[in-house]
Amino acid sequence: MEKANANPEPVEKFARFEEEGNMRHVLKAVLTAVVLVCLLNSCSLFEDARTAVVHKMYDAVASGDMNAYMDTQTPDSFTQPSMYGALSALSLSVGPVGLDFSKLMKVGIGNLKLTIVSSTDDYAVVQAEGQIRIVAFLVQYNFCDQHDVRKINGKWYVDPNAPERTARIQRIMNSGRFNGLNMNDPSDFQSYWQQYSQMMNNVLNLCE
Repeated sequence: MEKANANPEPVEKFARFEEEGNMRHVLKAVLTAVVLVCLLNSCSLFEDARTAVVHKMYDAVASGDMNAYMDTQTPDSFTQPSMYGALSALSLSVGPVGLDFSKLMKVGIGNLKLTIVSSTDDYAVVQAEGQIRIVAFLVQYNFCDQHDVRKINGKWYVDPNAPERTARIQRIMNSGRFNGLNMNDPSDFQSYWQQYSQMMNNVLNLCE
């Protein structure tokens, strides 16, 4: 007859160690999968709250979700009607011609990069760079903008009417960056678009 193990403790310790090791492997696999999913889907799980609200704003603009867009803006930003909102909702039919402004206003955002330029406890400047795509005309332009974000009641919002933004744009205009943007009479359609593209690339650079 075989003797029973008089000291089962080493066996139990090994079994626990093996079980804990397996659990660590499972947890590592799950965390790796979560990180991969986040990377593939622009997940904001680990994104800073200051850049996250700007990211959400651009996603809302690209998807045409005006409710989501309004959620990103400071609560006092919508005391007056917006021309952008009116055009986005407007569709006209004149005889056989139909004009859907909502399709003309459709834009896409590509290669978005967000950087915190400066920050305090309740205010930050977030720089956004990328390409804006005007879907109706199949064109895209580089853009750079600096957004003022504020923490209000513990939540971060984009402040489109920030006095800091007004002062920043005024400084850019005073710098002469937009001088010489008048379009000359184009000799043909191609030269018109070349002039227009050059003008757009300059106008869409609002970073200091």
